[in-house]
Amino acid sequence: MFLILIAVALFAALSYVVLYSTRSGGGSVEDEKAQLEVANLENYVTAVQTALLRLKFARNVETGSIYLDNNVYTRNDGSPLPPPSGNTDMTLNLFHPEGGGVPARTFPDAITDCPSCPTGYVKPGHMLISWIRPQWLGDPVQNDVAITFFGVTERICRLINERNGISGIPSVAYSFTSRIIALNFDGSPYGATSSSNVLGDLTNGSSGIEGHTAWCALDTDFPRYVFTSVIEQY
Repeated sequence: MFLILIAVALFAALSYVVLYSTRSGGGSVEDEKAQLEVANLENYVTAVQTALLRLKFARNVETGSIYLDNNVYTRNDGSPLPPPSGNTDMTLNLFHPEGGGVPARTFPDAITDCPSCPTGYVKPGHMLISWIRPQWLGDPVQNDVAITFFGVTERICRLINERNGISGIPSVAYSFTSRIIALNFDGSPYGATSSSNVLGDLTNGSSGIEGHTAWCALDTDFPRYVFTSVIEQY
């Protein structure tokens, strides 16, 4: 079943690239490759969101009780993200075939390196699933769930924002240094406000991204482009 979903996602990605090329009168090979990578990223966000919801309802659990252990995502120093939870019930693991069933994957063709980023930061092309608080979505004091990809190229960043009606590339302070452990939900209930579980408190002063559920921004802590998509709102 999941192979069928992947095939559908790939077909949608190719269809989008063809449609874009037709509307724009063609473009460079690099432009078309970037469009394909944007479609791949967006399709993966949809796959993760679908798996999360399916797992929640199938197991009757809250998001904070779902585990994210995997052997793919790491920090720059190679340490796993999230740290091993010790969970032995794979039916509660988002990335395990017995759980959410969506395979963890990276996007090496969509990223650029960040030599100045600390070793504790998420490796380019890898992702983080965390609590986040964009105050323009739902209850401003409740946390939402977001998926974030690190180190996308400037070209891809601009294309993502174009697709979401955002002008240019805004700058956003994510404060990833102190909140990097947010990837591990550690059983926190909905609306948790502990800073260790919140990726960032994005106010209505976050110029350029207000009102959107997906955006790409320049991280003001370090020179890298970050794609964020909210997949669950409260």
